Amino acid sequence: MIGDSGGLGSTILNSFTQKAFQQVQKDDTNRSGGLDLSEIQKKSDETGSGKDLIDNFDSIDTDQSGELSATELIAFRAKSTEGREE
Repeated sequence: MIGDSGGLGSTILNSFTQKAFQQVQKDDTNRSGGLDLSEIQKKSDETGSGKDLIDNFDSIDTDQSGELSATELIAFRAKSTEGREE
């Protein structure tokens, strides 16, 4: 069932992806399409979360654009949760 296009895994992934894109859109104050370090720092100062994004910004920014896209954030989150489901 996991490989099914209508399975629970697909639904969870779609929901996670949609949330990531919505979060980037919400926090992208300069409307550039991605989150630069100052936008992430501002959000971190407000919420107390996101330090891992600040600490790993350069390695997450795989296209070296100076901004994190939703796709880069999703890849980072997926990589950082690998092995935790044991």
